[in-house]
Amino acid sequence: LGSHVQQQGSLVAEDRLRFDFTHHSAIKPSELERIEQYVNECILNCDAVTKDYAPIEQARKSGALAFFAEKYGNIVRIVSISDYSKEFCGGTHLDSTGQIGLFKITAESAVAQGIRRLEAKAGMHALKHITQQEHQLAKISQILKAPGTELVDRLDAQAKRLKQLEKEVEQFRFEAIKNSMDAILTKAENVNGTKIISHSFDNVDMELLRKVSDHLKQKVKSSVILLGAHTQDNASILLAVSDDLIKKGIKADEILKEISPLINGSGGGRPQLAQAGSRETHKIKQAIQQATQLIIQRIKT
Repeated sequence: LGSHVQQQGSLVAEDRLRFDFTHHSAIKPSELERIEQYVNECILNCDAVTKDYAPIEQARKSGALAFFAEKYGNIVRIVSISDYSKEFCGGTHLDSTGQIGLFKITAESAVAQGIRRLEAKAGMHALKHITQQEHQLAKISQILKAPGTELVDRLDAQAKRLKQLEKEVEQFRFEAIKNSMDAILTKAENVNGTKIISHSFDNVDMELLRKVSDHLKQKVKSSVILLGAHTQDNASILLAVSDDLIKKGIKADEILKEISPLINGSGGGRPQLAQAGSRETHKIKQAIQQATQLIIQRIKT
């Protein structure tokens, strides 16, 4: 990955290993594959692992790596593998790389700014990990009723089909909501010639709320549109203000700051349109009711 790489920590356990090192970005899949291939080539070479003892200064001059702020005595143990690895180490080691058997990277992640972590397994634990992955692929193959060689194409087709179905369902929901627009407009408050349109929906996401808001804007010129909705996991508030009210100092982004705490949410936007989200789905209906009253008071003043 480059000469900037330096070891920052490690773990060698019975069933796994971990290696932390300096690097400026996530490691690409192709780079991970090269690392894994290189290590396994070293394993297959069955290179001898040698252990020598030498005075510390002589060991340093030989190019052996010493890590962290570890304290070393006057005489140090140097562990070497062929011409690619030489370091101070007091731990136990194999007699040859071939005894490792197999090396498999299982994860790559960030530990801190500029520090990456590789996790891996070796030997029978690596083989067990690969076997478990093969079992998972076999289950997916059974579910999709497709051989392993066709899984990627089949999953891609399923994903595209699912996306199309989601679009169709969303359009169906929008058409159903459009049919109730007159009822929503009928219950709207009229304050000083301005329509305060507010409503809360079940099982509707933010994208659909925007469509509803755009449709309502076309029906009413001077308006404040306050819409709330929730899905299984998220609550949403959308607030739209017509241009004539913005000129009077009534701005969606400013009002949103007052009402988003009603759902313990966060968000923002522009004077014309603002939105907020939250995980507290149970609060949305009451929040819309309270927010409507706040908006009415602001319009009156």
